[in-house]
Amino acid sequence: MRPLERALARVIEGPIQLPDHLSVDEAAEWLGVNPETIRRQTAAGNLRHLKVGRTYRYVPEWLREDLRDDQG
Repeated sequence: MRPLERALARVIEGPIQLPDHLSVDEAAEWLGVNPETIRRQTAAGNLRHLKVGRTYRYVPEWLREDLRDDQG
């Protein structure tokens, strides 16, 4: 368990699992698309993301939901 997880577990009294966050390149590889596609879809507001400093991070579950919503 990572130090942050241990600290948060003490606060909320129970084990937690932090979500994995993917970079633009990791998200593109995971989805089988070009990283530029991820950047364009993010700029268009079609993909939920977190901005960490100057980088974008993607939660895999959010990507699944966004793609499911996009399909109809």
